[in-house]
Amino acid sequence: MMRNMEDQHSGSSLPDWGQDRVSVPGFGARARRVVAIFGFVPVLLLFLVPAGVAPLLVAALIALYCLAVAAWVRVQGPRALSAVGARPGRSGELARLENLVQGLASDLGIPPPDLLVTDEPGPNALVARRSGHVVVVTADLAGAFSRTELEAVLAHCLVRVASNQVSAAQLGLAMGPLGAGLGGLTGSSNDVLTAGVTRYPPALASAIERCEPRRGRFAALWFVAEGPTHAPSEVRISVLRDL
Repeated sequence: MMRNMEDQHSGSSLPDWGQDRVSVPGFGARARRVVAIFGFVPVLLLFLVPAGVAPLLVAALIALYCLAVAAWVRVQGPRALSAVGARPGRSGELARLENLVQGLASDLGIPPPDLLVTDEPGPNALVARRSGHVVVVTADLAGAFSRTELEAVLAHCLVRVASNQVSAAQLGLAMGPLGAGLGGLTGSSNDVLTAGVTRYPPALASAIERCEPRRGRFAALWFVAEGPTHAPSEVRISVLRDL
């Protein structure tokens, strides 16, 4: 396994194994969107000062607004966990995954996330952030996938954590339809980095193929999903099989 994300991004030890074939807004466009939406109210409030409203009151209103925005962004993770009914694993239910998560987190140089399970049908996994990051696997995935497939799914989730993609995706969720694409595209670039961690692309391709794609509000947080936040599974699998 590779020891840290810096080595993966450097290009010296991980070749360029393909690019996503779906266009998404660039970082600059996404940043301007955040400023345009969340920055509008503070700028509007500043116009109250020339109108005779006390500057301290305006500052307090801006501070309260910023706290409300931060709280709304932060709650997206807990809302996603609640929506899927995430729960702690029963005795031995996640035994095969716990050691994998610890080892992968150590290899990537990040704190190990909490590991939960959901009884939603069909194999898949979700990664979200509350006080810390949380990886949620479906019971179908935990019980049916091989060890190498489990390692590939978990590594993919942790690669997204290490690249701050999860936090960006939750910011996009807080913005509603206007935040679409803010977390970037989950696709071949993530898969290539994951293959660099596990050194076994076929397991990741198999995991993507076997997972049941998710849709809906929290689709951006899932490992395999349909919609603008994810590259098509067929594209991801094709790139991995070419490695």
